[in-house]
Amino acid sequence: MNPLPSNFTNCILSTGSGTTCSIPSGTYDVTSTLTVERSNITIEGSSITGTTLRRASASLQAMIVPASGVGGVTIAYLTIDGNRYDSSLGINCLAANQGWGEIDWRVFVSGTRTYDESQTGIVTIHDVAIINAPADGVHLGGYASGGASTISYSFIGTDSSTSHTPSYATRGTGLVLWGTSAGSYYAHYYYSGTAGLSVFGSNQIIYGNEFFQNRYEASDGSAGGGQLYLEGPIYTSYATATSVARNTINGNNWTTPSSGTLNGCSVSNPNNNGVAGIEMSGYYHGIYNNEISQHSGDGISIGGGNEAGSITITTNNPWVPGDTPQYISYNGHFGIWVWGTNQNSGDPNQHNVQGIELDQLYMANNSAHDVWFDYNVVGVGGAPNSAVGFSTTGTHHMCGTSGWSGSSSPPPPYITNPGTYNGTPSNSSCP
Repeated sequence: MNPLPSNFTNCILSTGSGTTCSIPSGTYDVTSTLTVERSNITIEGSSITGTTLRRASASLQAMIVPASGVGGVTIAYLTIDGNRYDSSLGINCLAANQGWGEIDWRVFVSGTRTYDESQTGIVTIHDVAIINAPADGVHLGGYASGGASTISYSFIGTDSSTSHTPSYATRGTGLVLWGTSAGSYYAHYYYSGTAGLSVFGSNQIIYGNEFFQNRYEASDGSAGGGQLYLEGPIYTSYATATSVARNTINGNNWTTPSSGTLNGCSVSNPNNNGVAGIEMSGYYHGIYNNEISQHSGDGISIGGGNEAGSITITTNNPWVPGDTPQYISYNGHFGIWVWGTNQNSGDPNQHNVQGIELDQLYMANNSAHDVWFDYNVVGVGGAPNSAVGFSTTGTHHMCGTSGWSGSSSPPPPYITNPGTYNGTPSNSSCP
């Protein structure tokens, strides 16, 4: 084994000194959790490819965690190797939802690692690769006046090279966002066993990231789902007011096999369920000018499992006025599916799906309708902004399919004028 240098392990203790805790080039075996006990320090390797921290114990859960109240920490320029494929550890095929990540920026509350914003300070993660994680990649929380935790320019489930393969895949979720105003910027999420990124909490920002072929192993036993997942009100910390802007979300036409193994783990998808780009519930989200393509399921699925309302999907980008419009295209089912409240008719858990505005869409060559509104989609009362449908301003660019429709005929009256289509339902008119 090659242990971490004592200069580094001493530096992150409460008795340490200096503002930078450096790790030289090399691969280091980590046998116990590294708890950061000091605020306002930088933990950094030599480069994203030069320094690697590798799990060396099956009992080790998170690799890096904060002590209560620690914040203002930066983690940069290194790779964290979860070492899931080391047969001596026996951790390759753990059940999903283990509840911990390689970097787990939460604290222990009453003996359980959980998110408590009052006890969790800010961390900034950049230029980091998380590979071979046996559970989740990163759990990110932390908030203080004037700032919040972020991850940027990092790679989850793949290394920083251009030769991306599933051999570095995360078994669980790539990133889980908690708390308030945390964000992921220009990061890359590849081959996660569940979602590439799951959102809880409020006012989170997902900007400029790349998602590719996540839900690869379907390790939660639920084939289907979305590469980006926004949690609904079934949880007290469900997603509200999430901004999802200018991301590239490509499913690579992936469907988890009906049987067999992936990365040495058994998989099951007897119903041949497809994968969606974004699967979301919750309230007050803005989905701004994302490229969403080549999913075996829907491009965007809204309200399929929980309440959803006051959501806008548009090609406008509030950060970049006049941004080039991005397409929702070449998805294997609907481009956008707005679920209704009559799923599983008679189910006492029927829920509201209201206030969904579709604005200046650019959509092409989705296999089914570009947009599908389920019957009764306006909900059963109580959700915000009951209107559902297209904005009455601007132009919608739809082609290569039959455009929009709904579960009843004629289309339900809550659908407002969809504006002008650019082109006709034929492939020849598509860009």
